[in-house]
Amino acid sequence: MQVRQIVEQYVLRAISDDYETFDRILHDVTAWVAKRAGEVDRQTIIWALKELINGGYAEAYRLSSGPPGSADAVTFAEQSLDELSFYVTPKGKKYAKSFQKEWRKA
Repeated sequence: MQVRQIVEQYVLRAISDDYETFDRILHDVTAWVAKRAGEVDRQTIIWALKELINGGYAEAYRLSSGPPGSADAVTFAEQSLDELSFYVTPKGKKYAKSFQKEWRKA
């Protein structure tokens, strides 16, 4: 399996159970990839996040100050990366189930 594919799967893993900031995704994915495939850089993780969003597997959100858990889906913009949170879509959840056994190994 190619490193980019591994990174993409781990980015999906990072956002599969809660809204996550990019800093949290970066931290988690870097640690997981290090155990399995070596080092990964910030740009590769951004690439993977864009791929997941473009494929309909994830969405970018701006968390609002309204009721707990309130978020508005927004268009991903790399310059706003630190202001956004990310979460898996129903399509992404279905895709993630296909490689959850691999996650347990990491």
